[in-house]
Amino acid sequence: MSPHRALLVAVALTGVLTAVSASGCASVDQAANVSATASPEPSPLQAGDACPDDAAAGKQVHFEGKMGDDLRGVELGSGEVGIVLAHEDDGSVCEWLPFGKELADKGYRVLTFDFVGNSNGVSRGPDTNQVNQVVAAAAFLRQEGATSIVLLGASMGATAVLDSTLSMAPAPTAIVALSPPARFDGLDAIDGARSIRVPLLVVVAERDQIRFPDIPDTAQAVYNAAPTRNKKLIVVDGLEHGHNLVTKGFGPEATRQQVFSWLSTNAHAR
Repeated sequence: MSPHRALLVAVALTGVLTAVSASGCASVDQAANVSATASPEPSPLQAGDACPDDAAAGKQVHFEGKMGDDLRGVELGSGEVGIVLAHEDDGSVCEWLPFGKELADKGYRVLTFDFVGNSNGVSRGPDTNQVNQVVAAAAFLRQEGATSIVLLGASMGATAVLDSTLSMAPAPTAIVALSPPARFDGLDAIDGARSIRVPLLVVVAERDQIRFPDIPDTAQAVYNAAPTRNKKLIVVDGLEHGHNLVTKGFGPEATRQQVFSWLSTNAHAR
């Protein structure tokens, strides 16, 4: 290109840019700034996002699992007796928060958390082993000040807490299993029960056979298999499953009160 032609092109480009600026269009840098301002970084997900009013009753916590999982949950209450609430499959902290608030009001330090795997919650990580996650939750409560730990699980969570005894040191003070299926994702409720030497409470509805047809029989088998002398089986005349057995407005009030009474007697370390 000749020097004279190059000069004409440069003048033409300058005119175009001047016209664009005069028309009121933003520059490239200005457009980038506007875009950044309009689209801030999203805030991290929190446990209980699906039930914010219930989650607001406690504090957001997160702790690390055995294999580096980022486990997230809600802690309620305070005190030396800690209760880990393990949720059902495809559940989250939301199912436990109403009952957890009742426990906290009775003086317990409560932790409900979202499992990694078999959950619609916000915990994330490579390790979907429920036993490892229950153990990590118990260890977190001890760091928070609990000197005795109760494991309380519903459905999948019940099988997980039954299977966790041998993996915990120190051992839990007591275990409560609501509607445990015999097997779930590598867990074995009856085999786990054979290792339980701490107080054990099993609760089941006698007609709870919709999701897991074996649950009433499994509850009896878990009770029979546990070598602990301090054990109790409550059979409810109904269809309630898992956490609904103890959630106010769902389970029979008499059953809920039996569970509260049993915890009052057995949740403290001896």
